[in-house]
Amino acid sequence: MSDLLAAVVRATAATPHVDGLLDRAAHLLVDHRADWVVADRLEDPDLILRVAGYDRDGRLAVSRRAGTRPARRSTARTLGVLPEVLRAPRHMLRLDKSRLEELAARSGSHSARQASEALALGTTELLVVGLVRRNEPLGVLTLGLRHGSFTDEELTDLSDVAVHLAVAMYAARLHASQSSVATALQHSLLPPLPVVDGIRLAARYVPAARGAEVGGDWYDVFGDSQRLTAVIGDTVGHDLMAAARMAELRNILRALATDRQEPPAALLERLDRTAVGLGVDDVIASCIAGRLVS
Repeated sequence: MSDLLAAVVRATAATPHVDGLLDRAAHLLVDHRADWVVADRLEDPDLILRVAGYDRDGRLAVSRRAGTRPARRSTARTLGVLPEVLRAPRHMLRLDKSRLEELAARSGSHSARQASEALALGTTELLVVGLVRRNEPLGVLTLGLRHGSFTDEELTDLSDVAVHLAVAMYAARLHASQSSVATALQHSLLPPLPVVDGIRLAARYVPAARGAEVGGDWYDVFGDSQRLTAVIGDTVGHDLMAAARMAELRNILRALATDRQEPPAALLERLDRTAVGLGVDDVIASCIAGRLVS
């Protein structure tokens, strides 16, 4: 592993978000390989968003048109230099000053604006690196030199960095997607509290630990002011399976509670027997049930 790749791995190891990965990588590449670096993230359906820009003096204002908000444009995969990057070997497009001047002369195109911005920064060589995972472009790093050019060894190092960042970005996006689905599932399984005359009800669900957005905890309240049942339970586990098992037990308990009038202890005993009969006895759960009778 090269010193550059090792530094990028260390800098991004504890960064769970895509934008944070790109920001740290851009900042590090300015210190090690380029005079300025811009990092962009691709977002469905076909958008490119400016995440970070740095030069030797700090933050880089790449485009005045972007103002204080990140640059955002559509048709990322069809206009500008990105299509060429994705077709290039190792997804790396290398442009010297003469090539940039040639592109800048094509007035009105995205490529011309991109090349003009690079030239305005005093760029003598530009390297555009695609961050691609499983044939899916996730982002782009643009590195500029104001003197000299990139060596073959530096290109190899940057290719390795791009592979690492693409894998890390893919994992971060996957985790964010799974977390969003898990959280939505958890909240869909926690019912709204009923409105009961003379009683004020409130509930709050907070994950027990970071990363445990979904699990087997549940609460439930049902009935009316004459006979109100409240339940708090916990199925072992902090994953989607625990949430599914929790939903089964909660629904069984609801059905049993409305079937007849009986003390909470008898209700939970029937829940145990019913769970065995339905084959839901492979789950360990704790539960407290109470009944308020006026």
